[in-house]
Amino acid sequence: MMAFPNSETVIELQNLNLDGQEEFVWHQSNVQTWLSTVLTDAYTCLNGLNLDHSKGGKVKATIKAKVLNVAQVTSNALALFNGFASRYKSSHQG
Repeated sequence: MMAFPNSETVIELQNLNLDGQEEFVWHQSNVQTWLSTVLTDAYTCLNGLNLDHSKGGKVKATIKAKVLNVAQVTSNALALFNGFASRYKSSHQG
């Protein structure tokens, strides 16, 4: 179903301030890519659930609710990270 690259993302977040501005952009891109991938995977999973009209409506509804929760939390995390990255870059321009 969905791959969540959480450990890689946490490592990238830990490295944000270690390398300077040029490397920040590299780490920022990785975090944004991975979080965006989680969103894409979540919606792909939902589409797969909607196409399958077989049994298991209650189970599918539970899975759908959990996947939607992951998508919402990930979307919020991406928005917060984008705000952080924007503020970081504007405060470190020199």
